[in-house]
Amino acid sequence: MAAEHLSAAQRRAIPSREFAGPHRSFPVRSAHEVKAAIRLAGHAANPDAVRARVKQLAKEQGLSGALPKTAHTDKAAKGSTRSSLRRGNGIMQMRVGR
Repeated sequence: MAAEHLSAAQRRAIPSREFAGPHRSFPVRSAHEVKAAIRLAGHAANPDAVRARVKQLAKEQGLSGALPKTAHTDKAAKGSTRSSLRRGNGIMQMRVGR
């Protein structure tokens, strides 16, 4: 399926709740848009938040089947590497470990 280009008027006509990203970015209304939003979420300022919202919208709209298999699992529940952020001396530090 070819990507649908939305004009500014078409984008404004979409309810805000159907966007996964800030500033009316990443519309999620079809299986194609679910796949595109997941694929492009890495370009967002907060990719994890966009992916979580895409998953939520997909579930609400009965489009969960369009999500990649990796989106159906919780990494922390599988025992994968966990990361945590902590502040130390005014510098953000990342600790990675199990």
